Amino acid sequence: MRTASHLTFNRASLGMTLLELLVAMGLFSVLAFAGAVQFGELMGSFNRNNARHELEFDVSRIRSEAGAEGTRVVLVIGADRSSYSVGFDRLPYASPPVIEVPLFRRNLPNDVTVAATQPLIFDSRGYVINEAGQLTNTVLTLSYQGTSYLTATVYPTGHVAFR
Repeated sequence: MRTASHLTFNRASLGMTLLELLVAMGLFSVLAFAGAVQFGELMGSFNRNNARHELEFDVSRIRSEAGAEGTRVVLVIGADRSSYSVGFDRLPYASPPVIEVPLFRRNLPNDVTVAATQPLIFDSRGYVINEAGQLTNTVLTLSYQGTSYLTATVYPTGHVAFR
């Protein structure tokens, strides 16, 4: 039987030296920094894409609600442009259109804002109209960190075309 005094250790069994450990940590730090930069870009792309799909879905929902309820539905953009509210504008119609019965409010993802050329109003038949009740197109613009990245035209039929 061997005792502890007779054991010999070679360099491979001792583990890593301090220099090897510092080099490994340095490489890990560089890779982690590169990953963090890519993660930020990935999240920005996700936020832009998510805002587009939410807007497209919400316009379709607004059109359906207007036809189902037989009344006017309006989309009102918040003062900071980072959210919008949707609701019914019942008779007698207000000018400018106001939400009398709220349906929902959508907060856009971080750093995404929305703007419109005019209020988005759907009449009781599901058509896009202006404040005078005439069929019209409404253009919505999505921006990310202050830069426009997507323009959507909502046609009188409620169809959304992105450019």
